Amino acid sequence: WVGNDASRGIELITICYENCLSHSGAQQSFASCAANKKAQSSWRFFFIHIDKKVDISPFLRATNDLDNVVFVENRFPVFWGGFSQVAAAIELLKYSSSRAAHKYYILLSGSDYPIKSNPDLIDFYGKNDTCYIDYFDPVHTKASKRQFLNRHRKYQFRDSTLWNYKGRKGLLFKFLEFCKFTSGIMFIMNIFLPKKDIDLKYYNGSQWWMLTHDVVQYVIDYMNHNPKYTAHYKTTYCPDEMFFQTLILNSPYKQKVNAFCNNDRHDFPHDPVRDHSPGVSMGTGSLRYVDWTPGRGHPAVLDLGDLDQILGSGMLFARKIDPVRSKELLESLDSLVLGE
Repeated sequence: WVGNDASRGIELITICYENCLSHSGAQQSFASCAANKKAQSSWRFFFIHIDKKVDISPFLRATNDLDNVVFVENRFPVFWGGFSQVAAAIELLKYSSSRAAHKYYILLSGSDYPIKSNPDLIDFYGKNDTCYIDYFDPVHTKASKRQFLNRHRKYQFRDSTLWNYKGRKGLLFKFLEFCKFTSGIMFIMNIFLPKKDIDLKYYNGSQWWMLTHDVVQYVIDYMNHNPKYTAHYKTTYCPDEMFFQTLILNSPYKQKVNAFCNNDRHDFPHDPVRDHSPGVSMGTGSLRYVDWTPGRGHPAVLDLGDLDQILGSGMLFARKIDPVRSKELLESLDSLVLGE
């Protein structure tokens, strides 16, 4: 696990798969396992986090013969919109970076799929030292400043038992579900809870990123020396779309981040009022092809009809991929890109 691949002339590359099965499903992650088998090589490794609520044994069996696949032992129960998604990503970074100084740490999910050949990926990683992450600058975003700041400052408890009680019955939980739906509980809590803020410029973005080793070390060190930063985002809504953007873009490594900014594309993630153009790829900053065409999904599940746009996008990965609905697309990508 330590050292450089002298035959390739580049440093080790880490691909981090974060499988948040609470909302993406085991079937999609098996598509990632299949992709892992095709991508087995001496220059990249897969560090995988499996939601603690999910049985890990099928994944262990699916990757038993792969030497470059490692499952992190410290697992978290992951809930959509909660800090648990950030915690899982951080655990991946800590675990993988402790094994070796990899050149890139790339966060993917079971819904992502490579759309470049191994030689193309090797060439890209070898020539670049830039960090790729989507972000939205609050100064220029179309969303109101108040709405933008509420994402960072208002309390949310998405990892709490109260919020994740699905399947329970009775009048009490029906009442709680009504209150949750209307955001009544959170509205009342934010009236009485102390105001919270941090002395940093806020940024929003998407969950996915590609980070270099020096930036990963900075993130880990900053968290160790600034526990208040982590505590601040533990009670926010979808912190996975803010935590890394705010930390990195306020750091000495800001100039190392890809200059692409998504302000002209839409307000910010999870705004119910979208302003997407058909076929727009929203993951450009993180080198993902993602289609937010209205009516196709949130985002669209890609199929064979997307093949030409995917191949012409210049991106490294495509999402959202489903092993059933995207079957013909996957077969075409394997044939045209991977040569299988």
